[in-house]
Amino acid sequence: MVGRARAHVRHNLVAYLALFVALGGTGAFAATSLVDSEGRVSGCVTKKGKRKGTVRIVAPSTRCKRKERAIAWNQRGQPGEPGGEGAQGPPGTPGSPDTPTQVRDKLTGVDGDGSGLDSDTLDGHDTGFFQRRGNTTSCSAGDKVTGIGESGDVACAADASAASGPAGGDLEGSYPNPTLKPSALLTRLAGVDGSGSGLDADLLDGHETAFFQRRGTSTTCSAGNVVTSIDAAGDVACAADNRAPTGPAGGDLQGSSYPNPTLADATVGPENLRSEFPYTQRIGSATCVGGNLAAGSQSIPNNTETNVIYLITNTMQVGSWTDAPRCNPDNSANGTRLTVPRTGTYAISAGLLWPANGTGRRGLEIRVDDVIIASNRVPAASDGDVHSNVSTIYRLTAGDEVRVVALQTSGGALSVVGNNDERNNLRATWLAP
Repeated sequence: MVGRARAHVRHNLVAYLALFVALGGTGAFAATSLVDSEGRVSGCVTKKGKRKGTVRIVAPSTRCKRKERAIAWNQRGQPGEPGGEGAQGPPGTPGSPDTPTQVRDKLTGVDGDGSGLDSDTLDGHDTGFFQRRGNTTSCSAGDKVTGIGESGDVACAADASAASGPAGGDLEGSYPNPTLKPSALLTRLAGVDGSGSGLDADLLDGHETAFFQRRGTSTTCSAGNVVTSIDAAGDVACAADNRAPTGPAGGDLQGSSYPNPTLADATVGPENLRSEFPYTQRIGSATCVGGNLAAGSQSIPNNTETNVIYLITNTMQVGSWTDAPRCNPDNSANGTRLTVPRTGTYAISAGLLWPANGTGRRGLEIRVDDVIIASNRVPAASDGDVHSNVSTIYRLTAGDEVRVVALQTSGGALSVVGNNDERNNLRATWLAP
């Protein structure tokens, strides 16, 4: 009997090992390879012969041989009835009398760096939630980070996308280290400065606060008083104005008393206003354009800036200048420059009449001390004369020199048309001081 049992075990050793694993034992086999989705183990048992009753464990859905019969059983059996209640154990040691809050407060007094506390989670997360801090955490210049390993070390590679060369736009210098242009910074700042911006400068036009007079709350004096001083707060000090005239007005004024006289009747006439009326100095009238009049009109060379020559003897004054401007002579009879005797604002105009010629362009400029203040360029015309005319309003200072420059590109010299034509002129009209 014992011999038959030993033979049975020997013949079914592999089946029993597989069954052991399938039923939850440990070993090299994976239980999922012998147990189907419903938790059953399949096998084949020999129906007759010397190996009758031999069982072999097979994978789910495996067909048994002809001399075998398929069998199956559950991997895990039904749970048994609960056991009876065990005996009462000995009493444990007394627990802490502290509440959870008291325990927390005591813990916060000894936690932190060096405390040795090792929690299971941090803010509800275990170690796998966080990225470990590695030893290599940066890349060398010109490289970029391409990844971070589990150890926290970064992987680097050359940064082919890094900018290089000279910077542009609002930047100056060269990449990778450009700087912001001061002009760009000023432009951006100007867009957000002003009232309410919150900017508080250290200087204003290069000056500190002490350079300026503060605006006070008392800045005027009552009638009859004058300001005698301004204190550091900007408030004015006032006193009676003993200099104000009193009594009846006289001379060109009338009225019973100061400080409110009026102009007397018939005291203002044209002679009082004449010196302030606009007046004109016309250098060269219709007959003054030309150099040597006996030789004909002035010739203007091709593509050469040429001063227009005016005859000094035809200088005409209109108005009442006490010191009339003069033409500065280039020779005994003619001049090209007007010297301004009086500072003020002037209306200045010049004109020149060109002969018919369809090639190139015609131009005229007014210059003050070699600075162009007005210019005109027009195409040439082959079917008639071309009139160049230019004008401007400009402030002149006594001693400034005004001259007219002509330019033509016909390919050859051109002579000015019409010695007696009013369109050939240079005029300067004083408008205001």
